[in-house]
Amino acid sequence: MASRTPNLNNDTTREQVRGFTVGGAGSNANSIIYASLGAANLLSNGTAGNLPPGSKVEILPFDSASDSANLPAGTVAVLITYPFQLLGNTFAGPSASVAIQFHPTGNGAPFRFLNFTISQEAVAAQEIYQAIN
Repeated sequence: MASRTPNLNNDTTREQVRGFTVGGAGSNANSIIYASLGAANLLSNGTAGNLPPGSKVEILPFDSASDSANLPAGTVAVLITYPFQLLGNTFAGPSASVAIQFHPTGNGAPFRFLNFTISQEAVAAQEIYQAIN
């Protein structure tokens, strides 16, 4: 949808498409991106609200020139960065860590499951429309 939206160089237009500010504050519940993240219960109130601290939603190359260095000219990408926690609530900050020992005698070093950030980028090449007379 972003690749088909005119005036993406306008901040307000991009925020309407994203459904969020770049920093993850909800701003347009009618956005496809907002609705998709809400349907997955990834927002502060489950299906509605904001993204957790540390999240970003960017339409490239407009929102971040550094992340779009590898995009071909005329390409639009949506980059979503979301902090993930294996245990606990992403909105509540750091949670307890989990460790599993694989050594049969229990003397081996534990393997830790760490919290991490998930980034997903969807890319669409520029489309050209031609009116048929």
